[in-house]
Amino acid sequence: MSASRALPNGLPRPRELLARLALATLAILALTYLFQRPLVRVVIPVISTAVRILDDEFITVSVDLTSDGGEDRLRYRANLARPVQIGGQTRYPFGWQGMPLGGFEVNLTVGSVVEYGSLMLILVAAWPAPSPRIWALRLGVCVPLLALLLIMNVAFTLVAELRHAYRADVPNAPLDPWLLWSRFLMDGGGAAIAIAFAALALAAGAWLERRISPGTRFAG
Repeated sequence: MSASRALPNGLPRPRELLARLALATLAILALTYLFQRPLVRVVIPVISTAVRILDDEFITVSVDLTSDGGEDRLRYRANLARPVQIGGQTRYPFGWQGMPLGGFEVNLTVGSVVEYGSLMLILVAAWPAPSPRIWALRLGVCVPLLALLLIMNVAFTLVAELRHAYRADVPNAPLDPWLLWSRFLMDGGGAAIAIAFAALALAAGAWLERRISPGTRFAG
């Protein structure tokens, strides 16, 4: 970005930023639409591992991609790993000592799996960078942040919904923090975290650039 197109404080002019934001939105959403299914298939092992680590009450039965009415979904099936005490009652795994076979199932649209990561990438891509190196630094920072965002959004939501499935009909069940977190994400928290991560990626990229080239100043 040339100095003539920047404000005195080094920030991009609003009109330029809006144009870049529009272009980044079109590009990222187009790529997301084309590749979201294979992308979600790639991250399934990450999601499954995160769920097992976050809550060992469950064992994963299957994780796959399905299509329902033309809409792709991530289908997560699990069962309790052992009997669980909740609100003075005991919940037993399906198939436990002659109980009927079955399990818990949570479905998430493929779009909801990638939406916050897409928002983060849109914001990072829209912000001007003075050189290809700063783009590479930002991308390097984005990779772990995208993984963390995926876990916070998808894995946390799966745990919340699985726990809700066996707690919903227990009158004295205590309030579940996992469910509160899931509702927070749905009510705009996920977008807020994606925006915060985008700002972090931009700041970290700028810091890394200064560390590599301490004598070079740049805007962005």
